[in-house]
Amino acid sequence: GFELLVNPKAKIWHKVSVSSGGEYGPTHMYYLERNRLFLMKKFGFWIPIVSWFLVSPILIKRFFAGLIRGEGIRSALAVLSGVRDFCLGRTGPKAA
Repeated sequence: GFELLVNPKAKIWHKVSVSSGGEYGPTHMYYLERNRLFLMKKFGFWIPIVSWFLVSPILIKRFFAGLIRGEGIRSALAVLSGVRDFCLGRTGPKAA
């Protein structure tokens, strides 16, 4: 019983990661790093020594991007926290 209306002139603006503190915010950086590692492990790209050499440039880049462009040291440490929680097998919401 509903009527569907469409406005072809409507525009939507997407603010990147606004709910998690912005693109370089600590929350975003934490989940980005932790979940990337879990996906690599889940889909078979997990030979620890080989993958470390492939992952480390990305990790270093994210660490410094968080430090320089984001929330400073909080974002950079969030990247390391994501790696730590991956290594400990922590999933779900970030622990406070």
